Amino acid sequence: MEIWRKLALARYRAGMLDPTFFDSAEQALAHLRELAPKDTEAIRLTANIAYQRREFAEAEKQFREYLEIDPKDPSVRTDLGSAVLFQGRTE
Repeated sequence: MEIWRKLALARYRAGMLDPTFFDSAEQALAHLRELAPKDTEAIRLTANIAYQRREFAEAEKQFREYLEIDPKDPSVRTDLGSAVLFQGRTE
């Protein structure tokens, strides 16, 4: 499981420089989430990739999933707020 986490994180970081790496990061995250569906790091990376791709509705969905597991994480709550705002909502 740890190898998928490390691979996903490495590909995510590479994707920050070259967005084509986000696809392979998502593949690694898919494997990780099959093994550990409640892995908060995997959920957050999935959300962050969607956010970077400007897929704010998907990012919102993933951030909300994360917060179901860890509702008090302030940075994820902030990220969720940003994803909602970028959709033009102010709820």
